[in-house]
Amino acid sequence: MKKIILASIISVIALAMSGAEFISWQKSVPGNSLEVHQIDNPREIGDIYIVIAPDKTVSLIDTGVINTGKSVLIKALEKRNIKKIDQLIISHFHSDHVGGALTLLADPAFEIGKIICTFPPEEDIVPGEMSSLKFYRSVKIMAQDRNIPWIQVNCGDVLNFGGDVTAEVIGGATPYAAHRIGDHNGQSLVFKLKYGDFTMLFTGDLSWAQEKVIFANKGNFKCDVLKMAHHGGAGSNSDEMVDAANPIIALATQPEWLARDQRGIRVEKMLAKRNIPYFRSWEYPDLILFSNGKTFGLYNPLNKC
Repeated sequence: MKKIILASIISVIALAMSGAEFISWQKSVPGNSLEVHQIDNPREIGDIYIVIAPDKTVSLIDTGVINTGKSVLIKALEKRNIKKIDQLIISHFHSDHVGGALTLLADPAFEIGKIICTFPPEEDIVPGEMSSLKFYRSVKIMAQDRNIPWIQVNCGDVLNFGGDVTAEVIGGATPYAAHRIGDHNGQSLVFKLKYGDFTMLFTGDLSWAQEKVIFANKGNFKCDVLKMAHHGGAGSNSDEMVDAANPIIALATQPEWLARDQRGIRVEKMLAKRNIPYFRSWEYPDLILFSNGKTFGLYNPLNKC
């Protein structure tokens, strides 16, 4: 009897550690779900994710490029009847992640509760990244002009997405001088979203160099869903990182031209070798991932399943 009880306990523990169950495609998004909307920038490289918690708290993660601020970012928000963004999270200050924020902050029709980001001390900026510093200063000034709280976070901090949805920061403003990070991609805000048993890793443009720093800091990549770094392209997504994350599925904001490039092909092959389904924005422009904390699934308004 003791052996049976012990086996049952081990089985329960193993199930709890395995994360949420993937229920694949669904015909609609169930009510009171955590929703992650992956927004496509046609022909462009640019991250935009809209996270809607079960209590309807809205988080915007990155804003795409400047020239699609109105045609893609604003359009995506209006399509979802979003006028209030509880928190704008900027993974790093490259133009393809923060560019659309200039358009958003200039539009008084949108209320923004706070801005969350990570950035190294200005004296420790990566050489050759003055454009990132300019974006950082510009967005910060615009936020100050609108009295929007500005919060800088780093490893170990916990973000609140509302409705029992939280996220642990495992990668941030990695010091250039200490770790010789080659570019601002390697100073991306990397965090693991958690809702019940469900986890999703947001990676910004997490570089190979930053991966090593996170490994050295004992950061845990394990997740149910992996947002591929750097749009599923070059300088990111090592075999070691993908194996450590061991996701059930992977997502990427990726234009079709990058999928046909050797950089995109390498990542696609790496995931295929591990039998990890890969959902890119050029194939599924309005993809919605949802979870009730126990299971998670996908919904595609265009019904391309």
